[in-house]
Amino acid sequence: MTMKTKQIATFIFLLLIVCGCDNKNDTNIKSIYILYYNYSFERVNSVDCDEIKKKLPSFKKDESYMQTALNRLGVLEKTIKNKKLLKEIEDEIVKLQPDTSFDYIDARISCFIKYKDGKEDRLCIGGYFANDIFYNGQCQKQNNKLLFLIKNAVKYYSWMDGEKYLKYQDELNDKSLIRDSVEDRSGKKY
Repeated sequence: MTMKTKQIATFIFLLLIVCGCDNKNDTNIKSIYILYYNYSFERVNSVDCDEIKKKLPSFKKDESYMQTALNRLGVLEKTIKNKKLLKEIEDEIVKLQPDTSFDYIDARISCFIKYKDGKEDRLCIGGYFANDIFYNGQCQKQNNKLLFLIKNAVKYYSWMDGEKYLKYQDELNDKSLIRDSVEDRSGKKY
């Protein structure tokens, strides 16, 4: 093999490696628009995923403590566009499995998944501890990694009281899940 042939072969080899690295974050998802409650609650009637509408909290300084507490309750939004995170979420969505043990969702988080080809899917997370998953209108078995990826991306945990709420988050107690620590609203790490 001549020196020029070796150089060309090396260049092609390096090009294939570089192209292969880019593909590991290649995803079919363009973005995920998420609406979520920044507090936990129970209602007599369940909340449908379509009921979740943006309502920003208020933090006025001249309000009483109780009024401030009520006004901090809201529905926040976030759009995920990070390709690496979208790929991780997509990898978990394809692992979802139908679950027939429940047939409705008491929604707390509503995700609008937009694909590059124009297709759209809907993922809802609900229940008092936001551990139930509905995907395109069908109940799914719990997927702790998917729950963590979405909740962590929107800073869901930072709005919650750890002693009353976060200690019951299955995904935060899952020892098989490798994750960063999260902070509750008081700054306590979980």
